[in-house]
Amino acid sequence: MTGSRSSLSTIPTRSSRWTPDWASTAPGVVIIHIFTQRGRDTEAEQRLYQSLAANLGRVGVNGDDVFISYFENGPQDWSFADGRAQYVEGDLPVPRR
Repeated sequence: MTGSRSSLSTIPTRSSRWTPDWASTAPGVVIIHIFTQRGRDTEAEQRLYQSLAANLGRVGVNGDDVFISYFENGPQDWSFADGRAQYVEGDLPVPRR
């Protein structure tokens, strides 16, 4: 799987299956990107991952095919328009949990 896209017949073993090439070529893979503000503990994140996999399983998505990336940041890291940080500038209230 080096340097080019691979066919499904060359997917690596399960222990190393999540490589960029594999994720972009495997049918049925679900990639979820979550962008949120800081503040959740590891246990809450784990519950979220489990809940997403379980709910997707109910509609036929295999848990092995669910890839979740979770990004936390602060209010200063968000801009919703015009190249401005609306939370920092006070145009928007910072969401609370």
